[in-house]
Amino acid sequence: MAFPFDTAQVLSPEAESLQRGFSELRQKMEAESKCVPDDRPDLMVEKEEWCRRWNKISSDIGIFIAAGKDKGVALALTAEDVARGKELVGIHDRFVEQLHALKEMAARQAEISEPQGAPADVSMEGEGDEEEDADGESEVPIKRPTRVRKAKHPAPKDDDSDDGMILHDPPCDRCAKRNTECFGPEKRGCTECRNSKQACSYSRIARAKGKASARRPMAASKVRVGSSLGSEPPITISDGEDMASASRISKTKPVVLIQGRKRKLADVEEEDFALADSGLSGEDLILAGKLRGVYAKFRTIQGLMSEVANELDMMRAHVTKKARF
Repeated sequence: MAFPFDTAQVLSPEAESLQRGFSELRQKMEAESKCVPDDRPDLMVEKEEWCRRWNKISSDIGIFIAAGKDKGVALALTAEDVARGKELVGIHDRFVEQLHALKEMAARQAEISEPQGAPADVSMEGEGDEEEDADGESEVPIKRPTRVRKAKHPAPKDDDSDDGMILHDPPCDRCAKRNTECFGPEKRGCTECRNSKQACSYSRIARAKGKASARRPMAASKVRVGSSLGSEPPITISDGEDMASASRISKTKPVVLIQGRKRKLADVEEEDFALADSGLSGEDLILAGKLRGVYAKFRTIQGLMSEVANELDMMRAHVTKKARF
């Protein structure tokens, strides 16, 4: 026999929504019962978060039950849900007490750690006034401990820090290249160089080094030239040797090119890597010294390369001569 759907009781959309939401809350309550944090002192943050979630779930359950009564919808918990809810309420109350005790302990520690200098000073002043009133005698100057008050309000040191700023004329090399105003404290480097951590011509160290260099002039930098120019014997051409090969040897200028490059490297070292005026310190100074040593090795290698190039040219001319004759 078929069920007569015409006589079935139809739920309203509101009642259906209440039943669906209440079922979801029951599932959330069951899930929270399975993820209760352990009762350990190092899990206070997890306990606080769990209490916050449980408060939301229990509040929503009460709201749904009250709305169901108003709409005439029966929303009830099973016996298992009731037992689980009572257990979670007990856990919630225990966690709340622990959190409250922890906050009180933190507040007491904060009060103990606060400085007590100012209240002690005020109480000592009051005691002095009471003693004067009780004796009725003439006032006697009393030295009151005011060191704590002065320590709380130290004299400002940097209020007039901008008064010593002056405009450098002419500007330093860095400011001149950047076409910016060169200003800074008196007898110190400009602000641009200090912010960039570069040496400034107006700094005290640079002026002292400039005076020292004026008293003792630095020796002119010597450009090392390959020893092949002076030590190599002249190339002699026999009567039967081809003049074309000799002209090719004379036209090769590897040494001249290397010499020009040497001069450029020496100028770069003297201008950019002079340790005396670099203003570097610590690891930067050590790195600059290593860089200077590498440049010295590079110049030595260039000299050796020039010697090898001359020897190769001589050997090539000799082999070419033997091959032709």
